[in-house]
Amino acid sequence: MKKWRAVAALFVAAVAACSLASQESDVLAASPPSRIVVLLRVTTSDGVTTEATARVNGELKAAGFDVAIVPLSSDDAKRELESAGRELNALAAFAIFVRPFDGGTSVAEIWVSDRIRQTIVIQRAVLHETDRDRESEILAVRAVELLKANLADFWTPTSPPPEPSPPTQGVLPVFPVPEPKARAPFASGLGAGLGAAMTESFGAAGVTWSPDAMVSYGWPQGFSVRASFVGLGPAATLSATNGSASVEQQLAILDAVKTWWPRSALVPFAIAGAGAQHVHVAGVGNPPYQGHTSDAWSLLTTVGVGVAIPVVSTLSIVVQGRGVAAWSSAVVQIAGTEVGRLGGPSLEADGELFGVLP
Repeated sequence: MKKWRAVAALFVAAVAACSLASQESDVLAASPPSRIVVLLRVTTSDGVTTEATARVNGELKAAGFDVAIVPLSSDDAKRELESAGRELNALAAFAIFVRPFDGGTSVAEIWVSDRIRQTIVIQRAVLHETDRDRESEILAVRAVELLKANLADFWTPTSPPPEPSPPTQGVLPVFPVPEPKARAPFASGLGAGLGAAMTESFGAAGVTWSPDAMVSYGWPQGFSVRASFVGLGPAATLSATNGSASVEQQLAILDAVKTWWPRSALVPFAIAGAGAQHVHVAGVGNPPYQGHTSDAWSLLTTVGVGVAIPVVSTLSIVVQGRGVAAWSSAVVQIAGTEVGRLGGPSLEADGELFGVLP
């Protein structure tokens, strides 16, 4: 009899222990979740990352979270985000990394580890040179928006939203003004231009003008190549006692261009190139002389400087001047007397309207 009483007592104790364990599990499940957010701090972070992290820290504390700052001790950001949040039983963990990119820009990465949903979200933002004074502000805003999206169920607003004001008659609605886009680097991408050029041959053939056209391709770092054509303008007339000559000149040039400050309001540049010169001469002789027609070709080299004035993001006004020398120059003679020379050292000045594809 005593034996059965002992067995019954053990059974009752086991049932009571299971009931207590179930009650304890229910209490743990009903307990409020942790409000800890881990902030991983890069030990070699720059001033921009440090200031942005401090801004996010303040926003989290204002929203009622407990922020735990943990130094990042390795290059494995994913593992450290997961381990730091797990060890502190945190809601989430996040970190900000800034890495240099091409053309004076930087790429910022914002990592958020959501331990409730068991996910890691990475958002990237390109910081242009024009954003240099606002980099920390931009990073902080992006990080807070990402954290709000992942912690929406736990985020406490710092102040209640304002009540909508009643509509007022006679007042036009106010629409948000979009922020202007950053100006694209001058001559970056495929572009083309049209304009006019004047050539001064220093007395050898007088001043002539012609339309010119060019196509180019450039890179954001400030280097570009272009092909230009100058010609098809009115002919120059050279006269002597025994006749006259009508002279037409065309230039085809391939240039290399280097620009400085390609995003500024004034973009200076230097050019150097080589190409070909074509001269067409049609002579008219006074009796007893007869006129002749001839064509001459020669190689030429150029060097010069210029400035571009961006009008809008993809359209600019370009003004340039360059020296031109042909090898060899074309000599125009009437009855054996030299009346002009084309291709000797001369100066060309031109202005163009230049645009690139968006």
